[in-house]
Amino acid sequence: NLNDYSGAEINFKKAYEIDSNNKDTFKNLTHFYSAFAANLKDKGEFLKAIKYHKKLVKIDTLNKAAHLSNIGANYRFLKDFDKAVEFYNKSLKIDKSYLTPYLNLSDIYRSKEDYQKFFETIKTLLKTFKESSKAFPSSVEKKIIKKGYTSYLETLYKLNKKSEYKSILKEVSDYNSSIITVAAIDTFASNQFGIKARYPFCNDPISFLYFDNIYKESKLDKNLFTKLIQKDLSKHEFIYDKTGKATRGGEQTKSNLFKSADGNMLTLKNIIIEKIRNYRKKINKEDCHFSKKWPKKFTLEAWCVKYDGGKQISHNHPDGWLSGVFYLNVPENLKNNEGAIKFSIHGANYPIIKDFCDEKIHNPSTGDIVLFPSSLFHETFPYSSNDKREVIAFDLSPYEA
Repeated sequence: NLNDYSGAEINFKKAYEIDSNNKDTFKNLTHFYSAFAANLKDKGEFLKAIKYHKKLVKIDTLNKAAHLSNIGANYRFLKDFDKAVEFYNKSLKIDKSYLTPYLNLSDIYRSKEDYQKFFETIKTLLKTFKESSKAFPSSVEKKIIKKGYTSYLETLYKLNKKSEYKSILKEVSDYNSSIITVAAIDTFASNQFGIKARYPFCNDPISFLYFDNIYKESKLDKNLFTKLIQKDLSKHEFIYDKTGKATRGGEQTKSNLFKSADGNMLTLKNIIIEKIRNYRKKINKEDCHFSKKWPKKFTLEAWCVKYDGGKQISHNHPDGWLSGVFYLNVPENLKNNEGAIKFSIHGANYPIIKDFCDEKIHNPSTGDIVLFPSSLFHETFPYSSNDKREVIAFDLSPYEA
């Protein structure tokens, strides 16, 4: 039971010390250390997380490169970049084919504006992936390559290397035409370069925004349904300002609300699924991969965010296809775009070369539902109220076995 961490560690450790060759006791201890370290990282306790990854380095030699890389990641969250680089390089000394450290090293070099090392590292990452003997790369490896290509294009755009940008975009398009973050950078970079957007996912995401309200033409009692969903949410664990997430001044659930939904949460899930079906019919004839290559198999993941006057910084949803938000509770009498959501083709601190007007602000009401391509950047504005703003956000994502 991971809720009783100290007791669990003592029990797993004792069993392992009695018989270190027993596969089950080894598996239990390493699983505990890994899960506990991940939980500590989510809560921002990075030094404690490092302590448990170091324990894993000593006992789990088969996955030593991964544990060293995880130590590097926690040092990176601590902004100790020299230590992070040290442990990423230690990881690569053990396994030069391990992709994660290359990506994370390239991110550090990019943040330091050491572009020579950035380009060397990102090219090595892509070369290593292409030369891999694996016929079927893992979902993690695919995600790393998506991030690598995105970072490559973003940096070429930032440095105004238009010709090389177009060349790499062609390479990415041939590899995968539905990378959310590539769609995002190409929409904005093309606008700023004054060239036609070439990436085929969704070149005009603002035009795919959809707004509705679940209580419109519905027999649901708004006040009662809100209270029932709030009661269901009280059973879930929330993390305040969760590490690596866009929420500021708010708390967010850990687990997928729709995974084992029943009762009122299942009712909400079914309403959202029906809205998505109607949305898909509406965009069915649009000439882009967002519409034409809609995933045949998909997952629907949902999470709740509660704000105490807080906000969400600009972000998009790299793992999604279609994203959305349901406004469970919106404080009344908000003014001047307080608590509003802004959609834009600009995000991720992209440099602005020239003015653009591809933005839309929506002032939501309780019961509103908004759907949009996952590549579209969005942010919310803070507000002043004693009442919490509560939303349930969700992603429809391609299913990967």
